[in-house]
Amino acid sequence: EPSVRDLMQRFLTKEGFRVATASAGEDGLRLARDIRPDMITLDVMMPGMDGLQVCEKLRENPSWRSIPVVLLTAKDDIETRSRGMLLGVSEYLTKPVDPETLVRFLRQLRG
Repeated sequence: EPSVRDLMQRFLTKEGFRVATASAGEDGLRLARDIRPDMITLDVMMPGMDGLQVCEKLRENPSWRSIPVVLLTAKDDIETRSRGMLLGVSEYLTKPVDPETLVRFLRQLRG
């Protein structure tokens, strides 16, 4: 949702991260190709290609395979969580996501 993306972008930028956002999975993959991000956060529920499908595409591409992915979702079921973990996500956070928790994980991934 645009308001959630905007809020997350403002918060993470304030915390020192450079942030680019996408409204759909296909847009996210284009951004990954164009800017080569250090890490990616994905919502599982997105229009068109969902976050798990995006993660699958990221893992299929050798250039993107090592990019850490954090899944954010309101869908906290064992099937979704297991699929994310099988795809090699770095973290799986359920909504509502505590912003400080997200920042802590992103800082750990950044090193």
